[in-house]
Amino acid sequence: MANELDNKLVLSKQLTDWWNNEGKSKWRTRKKLSQYLKIGDSTLGDYFNGRAFPKNDTAKKLFEVTNCAILKAETLPLLESTATNNKPTSAAIVAPVNPSIPTSPVASSQGTLIGTTEPDIKAYKTFRIGVTGDVLISKLECKIIDTRVFQRLRSIKQLGTSYLVYPSALHTRFEHSIGTLQEAEKIIQCVRDNPKSAPHQTIIDEWDHQLIRLAALLHDICHIPFGHTLEDETNVITSKHDNDTARRDKFITNSEIGTILKTEIGEDRFNLLMKIISTKHHDVGKLGPKAYMADIVNNTLCADLLDYLRRDLYFCFLREDFGDRFMKYLYLDEVPNSEEIIKENAPKTARRLIIRLWKKESFKYRRDVLSELCELLRTRYTLGEKVYYHHAKISSSAMISRAVWSAMNENPKQPLTIQQISDMGDEQLLHYLANCNQPVAKKLANSILNRSLYKSAFTLNRIEAEAPSGTNWIAKMVEQFHIDAKNRVQVEDQLANLCNLEPGDVLIYCPSQDMGKKYARMLVEWKDEYKMLKDIEDPATKPALGSVEKSHELLWSLSVYVKPSAKIDEKCMKSLLGFCDYRFSPHKNPQDAERKLESALTSIIIEKMGTGGTPTDVAEIASKLVAVQRRGTTMINQGVIDSIIKETKNTK
Repeated sequence: MANELDNKLVLSKQLTDWWNNEGKSKWRTRKKLSQYLKIGDSTLGDYFNGRAFPKNDTAKKLFEVTNCAILKAETLPLLESTATNNKPTSAAIVAPVNPSIPTSPVASSQGTLIGTTEPDIKAYKTFRIGVTGDVLISKLECKIIDTRVFQRLRSIKQLGTSYLVYPSALHTRFEHSIGTLQEAEKIIQCVRDNPKSAPHQTIIDEWDHQLIRLAALLHDICHIPFGHTLEDETNVITSKHDNDTARRDKFITNSEIGTILKTEIGEDRFNLLMKIISTKHHDVGKLGPKAYMADIVNNTLCADLLDYLRRDLYFCFLREDFGDRFMKYLYLDEVPNSEEIIKENAPKTARRLIIRLWKKESFKYRRDVLSELCELLRTRYTLGEKVYYHHAKISSSAMISRAVWSAMNENPKQPLTIQQISDMGDEQLLHYLANCNQPVAKKLANSILNRSLYKSAFTLNRIEAEAPSGTNWIAKMVEQFHIDAKNRVQVEDQLANLCNLEPGDVLIYCPSQDMGKKYARMLVEWKDEYKMLKDIEDPATKPALGSVEKSHELLWSLSVYVKPSAKIDEKCMKSLLGFCDYRFSPHKNPQDAERKLESALTSIIIEKMGTGGTPTDVAEIASKLVAVQRRGTTMINQGVIDSIIKETKNTK
């Protein structure tokens, strides 16, 4: 039946609303209604619970009684399935009312049906993984896991270079993907089994069930080695794993996985699956009736988050944890979309995943559930503080990022490409870099393999950066040294040159302003409204959430790292700190910055001129160098300093 799955859902909601508003007072019990309709009690229950849709005379009679819009003659399904024994016998398929919702099954251009008539969710194998335990996998999911594309995730560590800080943090995106599938399954069952929900708030049909599991399994399939470091932390690779169409085409659409999926679930459902995987949290409403599927897999409170929090904590042996009582209060409902989303031809409402925080009968909130949600966000912050932004982890992130940048952009004969990287695992990439003919990449990769990590030389934290009011200094630093990776590398090498070091001996780490922060955007039922958690009016919760958010923001810092031998060279460090103060410390006006630069240059000029330079000469040369920097056409380095010293001497 074309679009039957969604007709069931709509009918369930309309019947429930009708019963609560007027049906109950007239018929008293559903049994009396079923007797009038001359159908069984269980059949009527199936209509109310979204498990079946009436046909022919039953549909007409039910419409006469309830006036449910979905039962109008012109909206009734136009075609009934002629399949028998789960095998399709006709190629004729009528397009659904909403083209974004797939039919079942799908017709190909040759007239043969593609895709099975029933979803494949039945347990086929059991996978036992750390933290999660046993995970039941369907036959279709097993086919996907057994592809080379998916097996590649075994070679990509979940936490990148964090194993250099926490030696047991060796878990991979392979087990995380399977764990995310299990968390998605838990959420589905919690929604379905919620005793406080109306029937239409618990309905997840079996096809949606399967697509949610598949989306959870495949949500990280496009990751590359050290992906978060190269994409999010340092912007060396500007195409992100969750927003790269070419990468999705390679790993899903045009791969063995894509072939399997299109055959098993059909083109339309495959396209919906791709939308679920690729939709960002701020665009979830565009999915309309299917928005909740993206909520479950990869939104602010989702299967992805629930798995990686526990998995990262466990393998880093951090004694943190959070409860999951909030899972018992999950349900689905229609939520109005924002005006911005509606303007983009999106539906006016979207079916979303909601947490029931409000007790309507007592007009109070569920303090235990709210407390757990706050604790979950605090746990996410703890991981950021102790793992994701640990100083040694940041050092190794800066090292691998510069190594990959140099291999891609400073090796004209054999540049490393994103296509090559996407076929590698962590160790393959490191060993490629360690043996390539690009000197900076080779040096840094070998240092990582030897765990000879660079040392901190300079740090600008958020409080220091925000001290001068009105400068918006952090945004300026992020623009210059996070977004513009090329400029970052040029300044790194300038600093190295001015301190008589080699290219790649000085590294800059400047993360984005939000630091990958997980905002409290999960939707909750609060009083008579659906709101994001961060927007609820509770005097105890707002400060708690604000404290977590502020603490996460304070993790931001711009750091400069140097090779270990330079750290113990006092003269080198003094010079480097002077130039870092000029480059990165906030200043109120250009004159203030130029004074810092002139001060940093003075010691170099004095050393170069020796006893042959007078204070006047030194000041004149420093002034000329500042003018060079002001013009911005040439970066000051040792060669420029030597040239101006020589020019000044010749004019005497």
